[in-house]
Amino acid sequence: HVLADVAEIRGIAAQASDPDAGSLRLGMFPTLGPYLLPHLMPAVADAFPRLQLLLVEEKTEVLLAQLEEGELDAVIVAQPVAAEGVDTAPLFREDFVLAGASSDPLMEGGRLASQDLAGSELLLLTEGHCLRDQALDVCRANRASEGGHYRATSLETLRHLSLIHI
Repeated sequence: HVLADVAEIRGIAAQASDPDAGSLRLGMFPTLGPYLLPHLMPAVADAFPRLQLLLVEEKTEVLLAQLEEGELDAVIVAQPVAAEGVDTAPLFREDFVLAGASSDPLMEGGRLASQDLAGSELLLLTEGHCLRDQALDVCRANRASEGGHYRATSLETLRHLSLIHI
């Protein structure tokens, strides 16, 4: 512990002398990383060329535990965040959207209301993904259910499966 503390003090001192350098340990959940990082990384590299950025993709509960333990400096997660002693700031807002095969009657007619999902079976992410929990809340509130055929660990897999109407 003493050696780790000494290394941390050295890092703080080095960063104080050159605030644009140093390192940042940033975590984000895997359903966001592939979509945000291609836009974020070039901007960060341009603004802070001497910054060493360590990226971690994990589920929200793991990221919050690593933040609490000091293993990460900051995390990007979906709100609401249930963690004491953590300051939050919204970065952006995203609409909840449904992807589906063009042959699916739900996909006809443009914008959907959540009530339009009544009686539908939806493909969802596996347990532990915050987006799954949010989707299940919408399903429960609108008499939709999870399709028993398949669960995925990535949004891209779900997106591609939704296009073939399984």
